Amino acid sequence: MLPAYAELHCLSNFSFQRGASHPEELVAQAAAFGYRAIALTDECSFAGVVRAWRALQALPEAGRPRLIVGCELRLADGPCLVLLA
Repeated sequence: MLPAYAELHCLSNFSFQRGASHPEELVAQAAAFGYRAIALTDECSFAGVVRAWRALQALPEAGRPRLIVGCELRLADGPCLVLLA
């Protein structure tokens, strides 16, 4: 188990041709690894957040990672920003 670890940039399959795993799978794996939190940061979208939240609610409260909502934005001149709420 990793102490106080949180994944802060995670793409689901809602990030077309970039993310491979369903939000539910990402949440389950984060819980299995003992992560404190997972930030779902799909590209230009919050589409996977509802599925991730529902998957978290199905887990036992003890050891349940916190869901951080975010979004990855690519600007026209190239930089990538990851915004977290």
